[in-house]
Amino acid sequence: MPVVCDLPAEAVDQERFHEIDRALMGQAFAVHNELGRFFDEGVYQVELSKRCSQVGLGTQSEIPITVSHHDFSKTYYIDLVVEGSVAYELKAVDALSGSHHKQLLNYLLLLGWHHGKLVNFRPPSVESRFVSTTLNHADRTLFDVMDSEWRNSAREDDLLKNRALELFRDLGLFLEVSLYREALLHRMQKDTPGLQNVEILCNDRPLGFHRMCLLNHGTAWHLSSVRDHQETYELHLSRLLNHTALERLHWINLSNHRVDLKTLQKK
Repeated sequence: MPVVCDLPAEAVDQERFHEIDRALMGQAFAVHNELGRFFDEGVYQVELSKRCSQVGLGTQSEIPITVSHHDFSKTYYIDLVVEGSVAYELKAVDALSGSHHKQLLNYLLLLGWHHGKLVNFRPPSVESRFVSTTLNHADRTLFDVMDSEWRNSAREDDLLKNRALELFRDLGLFLEVSLYREALLHRMQKDTPGLQNVEILCNDRPLGFHRMCLLNHGTAWHLSSVRDHQETYELHLSRLLNHTALERLHWINLSNHRVDLKTLQKK
């Protein structure tokens, strides 16, 4: 997995992480007490970085991480890295959510680091949440493929399956699903229609359009990372398919160390 970032390949141990974190959080509370809670996150980032430097904590802001696969590349930016080894994502939102956790976890997995933290300045008191993982890149490339319900009827079907598995073996699992989707769309763009507006129908009445990833005029594909209630998710995918003129939908689902490849047919 080619990842380019001007940071150490190995992060600090847990004891050093907590030592750094105690020092940083003291400054985060001081910033919150001084500025209040209604600024954009960029304001807090500048002030927190300045205060950390004043007490001897080295900081770097907006550090790029570039991940690539074949001719696809995407760059992420870490809000704040302290002492060259601890990643922080700073927020100014009503409350931290699962999407914020996934964002920072994505950065940690790309870097091969195990610890990071979310810090939110919008609540009346600073909200924070540790994000950690024990996974490394080698762990994330070990997965089972379940493809007994995958149906090939055109060249594009094999192409999608093979390129998806190649992508997962290169990048490993557990990253943000949007990264896989962007990379796969990019890899398929010369051979398939790609992301298109598909008309949605109800009893032959047009309701509007929905953006879908198309393989050809009769087949779409959908990539997800659903770990719970997969049967319910599949039911709603089938409903989506049945309200289009498409005939099939290839569903690629990532769940822990497992990749499910399934073809949904219109009833």
